[in-house]
Amino acid sequence: MVIAFGLGYFLLYAFWSVKNFRLATLFLILLLPAYFIRLPILSASTTILEISWGALALVWLFKYLKTDWPEIKRWAQEHRTFAVLMGLFFIASVAAIFSSGIGARVYWPTVFKAFGLWRAYFFEPMIFFLILIGRKLNRTEIIWALIISTVSVTALALLQKIGIAPVAPGLWDDNFGARVTSFFSSPNAIGLLVAPVMALMVALAIKEKSRLRMALVLSLLLAGLAIFFSFSQGAWVGLFVGGAVLVFLLGYKKIAMGFAGLAIVGLLLSPMLRSAVVFGGQAGRNRLTLWSYSLEYLKTSPQNFLLGTGLRQFFEKIQRPHFAAQTLEKNIYPHNLFLNFWTETGLLGMVAFVGMMLYLMVLGLKWRKTDKIMGAAFVAGLCVLTVHGLVDVPYFKNDLAFLFWIYAALPFI
Repeated sequence: MVIAFGLGYFLLYAFWSVKNFRLATLFLILLLPAYFIRLPILSASTTILEISWGALALVWLFKYLKTDWPEIKRWAQEHRTFAVLMGLFFIASVAAIFSSGIGARVYWPTVFKAFGLWRAYFFEPMIFFLILIGRKLNRTEIIWALIISTVSVTALALLQKIGIAPVAPGLWDDNFGARVTSFFSSPNAIGLLVAPVMALMVALAIKEKSRLRMALVLSLLLAGLAIFFSFSQGAWVGLFVGGAVLVFLLGYKKIAMGFAGLAIVGLLLSPMLRSAVVFGGQAGRNRLTLWSYSLEYLKTSPQNFLLGTGLRQFFEKIQRPHFAAQTLEKNIYPHNLFLNFWTETGLLGMVAFVGMMLYLMVLGLKWRKTDKIMGAAFVAGLCVLTVHGLVDVPYFKNDLAFLFWIYAALPFI
């Protein structure tokens, strides 16, 4: 039954992609939160998001690749630095599949599992990036699709807050208390997906006409409340910094200075904020512990320094030797943007990712010359992702990997 449903869905999506590739592509963006809907097929499992991508990519391969390839080559020549960094990032991700088996209890089963993660976190979203580049879809439509994709996430979070919807269970039987989680297994996942998109919501709200503006304001309200009730301090700080960057780049420098002053006053008056900034709370101390474990592992040998642990081997190779369930729960990442990529994809992967982020920042600043509002919002969104990523994992999840590459495509289209 499950196999028949999966095959039927694949064929229907492929048929739709043939008939209207643009709408099928935009609908795939709407499906980002649907990665959690898994279908067990034979001895493996896949998701609605992956099946949709597979159907779309197959149609693109046979129907559009030949005509899109010159556009992709032109893009690579025009943005050679980013294309090279992207290539290095891809090479590092492939190497991470095989390095994951080094030192593992069983090599090939570990490598096979890493291959599945690589497919979802690197291959599929990077191919989708090339599809967006080659097809040259309307950028505003892509942004609208991203915004609409967050509505179900934020609406469910608010329904959880008022007690209508249940809260999803955590990975390790966590007690989230009053924190909402939406579809996810962690409250922080709401901010990781929604917060970077909020800058784009603000930009469109400024640019669009009145009726659409009301819809965008409502989306912003839903997103803000959902992130507030998730009690994700990393998302709060990320949004605060992103907001300050946005108003500064829009030319309101005095307001941006007011943001800075407000931050200083908040730190002086709020013990909770001071504790978060200096990692004084339990969550902050846990982050510092994970980072110290990671740095200790990376410094142990040249192999560890260059290759890291490989994909999804953080707990087995880094945390397990120190693990004590009563002091710190199991973790699959060190919860830091740089250490996440360094441990997962090695030094090359981390350097390539940082290089791509810097390139996108510069490109966003150049974008302001032709569209001040969207260029400023794009840079602000990257700042939100970066700041939140300093204490969390803003990439290594199906929806977040797609989000990054969709976001990265915006200034190129």
